[in-house]
Amino acid sequence: MSKKILPAFVTTILLFTLAGCATTETVDYEMDDPLNSMIFGYVDMEDAPTGLDWASLKQVQPASETPYWSFAVEDGAFFQPYLREGAYQLAAFGGSSFLGGNNQYNFPEYGSDGIVVTRPGLYFVGAYRYVEVDTGWLEQDKFDLEPIEGMSEIDVLRMLLEHDDIKDSPNWQRRIEARIRALSK
Repeated sequence: MSKKILPAFVTTILLFTLAGCATTETVDYEMDDPLNSMIFGYVDMEDAPTGLDWASLKQVQPASETPYWSFAVEDGAFFQPYLREGAYQLAAFGGSSFLGGNNQYNFPEYGSDGIVVTRPGLYFVGAYRYVEVDTGWLEQDKFDLEPIEGMSEIDVLRMLLEHDDIKDSPNWQRRIEARIRALSK
């Protein structure tokens, strides 16, 4: 090969190789799919060392090689709008701050399937307040979640309507507004 053709040949092979890598199959979930369900709730982290920056959910049934789902989180409200029929458990939540560091709070293992999604819809797991549990001086910190009086499912649904992802989803806006109307009766 001539010196002029060799660089062109190498460039062509490189482009075909990169194009082949770029076609790796990915899963694309549609947020507005009417078969999706949403699990949502709220945690007040005012008394915690950090705010609520993230939360996760574990799919128990059907079994999955990638069972963990991340929640969208904003102002204590958390939601996952891409779920299908199955059983799920709250797995962990956490946050970070300058003085509080990085903290992960794990939910205890469930003795059952946890949250069972039987048909498309909205599944409220509750509204809770982080409460530190007194321990000994050298013992690891512990926490509990107590139900919040006065924070209802409707309150959390109204918070979700303000989230950008929900504002961009006509299907979820309609479903959340319908649920608010049903609960208001």
